[in-house]
Amino acid sequence: YFTEKVFNQRRLISDDVNSDRDRGTIRVATQLITPEVSDYIYYSGKGREFGSWIDTLDAKARATFTGVTDPGYNSGALIENPVYIIEDILRTELGLDPSDTGIDIDVVTFDTVGNTTNGTISDVFTGTAVTNILYAFSQMVFMSGWTLCRELAAGCGCLLFLSGDGKIKITPRLLDYDYTTSDVTLSYDDLKNIKPGITPIASVRNQVTVNYNYDYGEDVLKGITSVVSDATSKGSGANGINATQELIYDNRFIIDSNTATIFSEMLLYWLAYRKKILSFGLSSAEYNDLEIGDTIKFSDWPSTFKIYGNTITATDIYMVTKIQKYPNGCSISCQEVSEVTD
Repeated sequence: YFTEKVFNQRRLISDDVNSDRDRGTIRVATQLITPEVSDYIYYSGKGREFGSWIDTLDAKARATFTGVTDPGYNSGALIENPVYIIEDILRTELGLDPSDTGIDIDVVTFDTVGNTTNGTISDVFTGTAVTNILYAFSQMVFMSGWTLCRELAAGCGCLLFLSGDGKIKITPRLLDYDYTTSDVTLSYDDLKNIKPGITPIASVRNQVTVNYNYDYGEDVLKGITSVVSDATSKGSGANGINATQELIYDNRFIIDSNTATIFSEMLLYWLAYRKKILSFGLSSAEYNDLEIGDTIKFSDWPSTFKIYGNTITATDIYMVTKIQKYPNGCSISCQEVSEVTD
């Protein structure tokens, strides 16, 4: 049996300015309930099946993404691909449907990332076949479905977000050498309020292990990957921080040792070195179609304008990490994702 976690929430409202209870404050308490009488239940099962939606090949939904006309899965098959686990939760638990008006699912992005032929999640996992990227979990505690989907997306190297056109989209965080082209090129002369920077040393992680294979009965992750590390980042050279900064990542969604190992390697790849970052504004709505995960190159950048001694060249590629849109323009934050050659 399981100890049940119950989240009790109550709103405290007080008109007394001297009260120690803040007006409108929400207090949340966790109550653990273990049944006095319990029976052992033995259950054998695998997980959720694809619905008929995976076979819906129409103009608005599937079969419209580049190069492939079938995601490679069939209705009734077990869902182990994390991209489609997310889509199933959005459909069955949050009630979203691409055929509805308002907020819906951009299934083109889901198929682009998750299809079995050339799904880009394969690039996240260093070329591993999509059919070999295996995720599985049970959700034993009530929580926000959107929060769960965001957690799962992060746990498979993807970004999940609500786009400006009201659609939920997914995009992968690729390895740097996979970024070879950009979605747009921006001229330095079109930028305003430029704020350059570099990711802080505190965010560097040059040694990584991943805990996986969650045991629900014992409430423990039983698998642990071998330690992967980057000697250059640990070192005292120009590209090192002269320190070991470890990341121990608990990924309850992975049960497969090979998937967990590759996931640890890509975390190290992303986090072992500092990256140039840029924030700026645009005074025209021309680029308001940019979304999180889209890529940018820059032109006409002055050679005297450097970020911590590093120049910005025409081949550098930056990924949008945040965008705020206005009727007359937008403000963008982005991080370098191309391989550093400075």
